[in-house]
Amino acid sequence: MLRNCSSVDGQTAFGGEESDHRHIEYFQSLEKFYEEGLPDKLPAHLEEDISREAQLCELQAKVQKLTLTPGNDQALRKAKQHYVNHLKKLRLDALRQYQQHWVRERRDWKILTRGKEVASDKGRTEFVQSVCLLIPERGRLAQNMASDQPLEPGEMWRALQDIHFLCVQDFTVLYLPRSRPIDGACPVKCCQLRMDR
Repeated sequence: MLRNCSSVDGQTAFGGEESDHRHIEYFQSLEKFYEEGLPDKLPAHLEEDISREAQLCELQAKVQKLTLTPGNDQALRKAKQHYVNHLKKLRLDALRQYQQHWVRERRDWKILTRGKEVASDKGRTEFVQSVCLLIPERGRLAQNMASDQPLEPGEMWRALQDIHFLCVQDFTVLYLPRSRPIDGACPVKCCQLRMDR
């Protein structure tokens, strides 16, 4: 696979939306140096360390001070932008350092075990399979998409219903199948407690 990835986001350009270049930032090739399980997010304790960084705290205090002072809209916008840019830079630098440290530790571990033990990282496919247990519609769609046979009309309608369900459903809380609230109430017949409180 090519080492570089195109920075053009064709789908959003076609839709007239704002470009999203995260796929460039987190891109890993499928070459021999691919690191399976490489973290793409900072752990909570490192995020906390970033929030305590001295210059970031100064910028945050400046934004709060300008927020309380009326009539400084332009200065407030500049201060907010400076704060956001500095925060992004700190996060990106910390993520790169964390990833390098993670790779170094992994390779040291492989050397110490002489390659006899395999790392027990949960791959993203295992996570997707877990989500499919909670959202069976997603699992059915995945099976339909992986099939090389054309769908029968009944299966096609079922797939469309699953797509519609995934588009309109609120997934802020995940429920086990047949445990979702019915009209905002507990589905257990003897309970019927309102769950939107």
